[in-house]
Amino acid sequence: MSISSQIQSQIQQLPETSTLWVAYSGGLDSHVLLHSLATMPLTQQLKAIHIHHGLQTVADNWVKHCQHVCDELGIALEVVHLHLNPSTGESIEALARTGRYRAFAAKLSAGDYLLTAQHADDQAETLLLQLLRGSSAAGLAAMPQQRALGKGFLLRPLLTCSQASLQAYAQAAQLQWIEDPSNQDLRFDRNYLRQQIMPLLTSRWQGAVKSLNRAAQHQAEHVQLLAELTEADYQHCLLAQRRLSLSAVEGLSDIRQRHVLRYWIQQAGFPSPNQARLHNLQASFNQRTDTQLLLQWQDYEIRCYRGALYLQQQLPALPQQQTWLWQDLSQPLIIGAGELRIKANLSTWQTLAPLTVRLRQGGERLRYYRQEKTVKNLLQQADIAPWLRPYLPLLYQGDELIAIPDVALCDRLHKAMPAGLVSLSFQVQAR
Repeated sequence: MSISSQIQSQIQQLPETSTLWVAYSGGLDSHVLLHSLATMPLTQQLKAIHIHHGLQTVADNWVKHCQHVCDELGIALEVVHLHLNPSTGESIEALARTGRYRAFAAKLSAGDYLLTAQHADDQAETLLLQLLRGSSAAGLAAMPQQRALGKGFLLRPLLTCSQASLQAYAQAAQLQWIEDPSNQDLRFDRNYLRQQIMPLLTSRWQGAVKSLNRAAQHQAEHVQLLAELTEADYQHCLLAQRRLSLSAVEGLSDIRQRHVLRYWIQQAGFPSPNQARLHNLQASFNQRTDTQLLLQWQDYEIRCYRGALYLQQQLPALPQQQTWLWQDLSQPLIIGAGELRIKANLSTWQTLAPLTVRLRQGGERLRYYRQEKTVKNLLQQADIAPWLRPYLPLLYQGDELIAIPDVALCDRLHKAMPAGLVSLSFQVQAR
């Protein structure tokens, strides 16, 4: 199948309303992609985008070249200038790539596609680089054919095409392209691999590129299978948001435990712990005591209580102030890193003002359903985790405890308000 046919077969599967953005550097690969798209019937709008990294003095000439080519092809070109300031020891390659894809993502509207020109030889190099870095299976899957990017998607329509086939296309079409001198700089890992290692491999194993691409595809399938298994394990263990059943987790094999724990943490938006910390977390399952802190990593922590694992941001220090006077109950009361507010029956609450608000000292009791109940017992019945209890404010009128936010009201307030109606709320803000 020709390059144009391979591209067209993929483009035909995209929505007709999409805008196709070609990441056009001016080099051979992206020129082939742009030229091929420009010469085929499209139902989608076609545009080109060029990133000016500002790292080389010839970059302005590259912009002129790209503009000239796009004018000849009748394609609109947008040029985005990056302002990169690499610090000492920082990878220029990584910095440029991050800035480039951030700019691409910013350009995409919902449903748009960014088309990039990575090909089979690039895929083989990526797999080797990931192997040398000791990457996980996800890394060894190398570059996916398609993935989400910003509000749209990234598509690599040339990923099964060889560099030689692109070269032949460019020569047959008499294309003119630019050569980036940095591609010859052997200080960059990919250039070293491309210039020094790949020729040796392909001279000995002529099918090396195809074999490496096939290996990457196998890894991608394994990653997908693992993702589906992990999602099923996660749903099996999930009790509530950021809470897992410890017994369900312990019922999994060690490997599946680590995957579901890592997935749980990532779903919450927290950075994943390293392998050593995950092993330590698993070891603590067998040595735990209830309410024990099992893992602390950067700004979050995992705790155990009543057979459940809790995931949360680290709590702030308790406020030094222990008592507050709440006069205007229509306004929230800030208590350290928390906020106390009236959610309902404000007019009834206003008749009780001013109220005294205190943190727990121990031994407090509340008149609750005609019985004197200890605050400790009420918090246990409400399933309030022990590490949150010191932050929970208690409301007093004079010396009488009348309410525990989100937990209980005294008998006197129950008579004035509908039974069971939650009237107060308090939320501790993690640091």
